[in-house]
Amino acid sequence: MQVVLSEDLERYVESEIAKGKFQSPEDVVSHALNRLKDEDQAYLDLKSEVQRRIALAEAGEVIEFDDESLQQMLDDIGAEVDAEIEETRLKTAT
Repeated sequence: MQVVLSEDLERYVESEIAKGKFQSPEDVVSHALNRLKDEDQAYLDLKSEVQRRIALAEAGEVIEFDDESLQQMLDDIGAEVDAEIEETRLKTAT
């Protein structure tokens, strides 16, 4: 498979290789696609969890939150997603 990049992206790929982060253009593209794949999965997981919780709420199984506890829950979920993305980034960078 061949991929044609814009000049801007091509310069970016070359700069990442020059910095020593990657050894080849293929490594850069593989890393980028793995990150995209992981972010897509994180989005799908979050969407599924939201749908599950909506179904619970519609069934009357509701937990009441005040602003502070809701913000804490959202921060916790965001931290979990960020940690999963970073873990995947580290795995694919090696």
